[in-house]
Amino acid sequence: MASARSLPVVFEEVRIERQLLLTHFEGLDTKAGVMLGFAAALAALTPTDLNWISDLGRAFAVVGGMAALSAFWPRDHAIIDVRTLRNYLSSEPEFTWLRLLDAEIGSVEDTIRTVGSKSVRLKFAMLALGIATVLLSACAGLH
Repeated sequence: MASARSLPVVFEEVRIERQLLLTHFEGLDTKAGVMLGFAAALAALTPTDLNWISDLGRAFAVVGGMAALSAFWPRDHAIIDVRTLRNYLSSEPEFTWLRLLDAEIGSVEDTIRTVGSKSVRLKFAMLALGIATVLLSACAGLH
């Protein structure tokens, strides 16, 4: 194996990026929880006997809540199987660093995909809840 003098630097940068992604992931979960609560409040507190606009607004609130729930749903995080690290005890340190780096990069790539998917569902939830809010506000103004 050729010398990999910058391996620790690259490894640390990948680890920092992974931590930032996990922080973003948790922030999206928090937003999804807030939107789920807002959707539940809209759907539950809207009077049922107003008109078709209130029914449509409630339906959009439910759709937004379901989208928020799908974004909030627990997912597995890619992790390194630390038990297998024991297999590298007799390996050259650079070889072990490189295997760890590859595992961290794979974890970052998996997290990027999950965060992207979660973000799309949250945008859809926000759109549906925005429409529900407008419809229910208009309905309250008509009533």
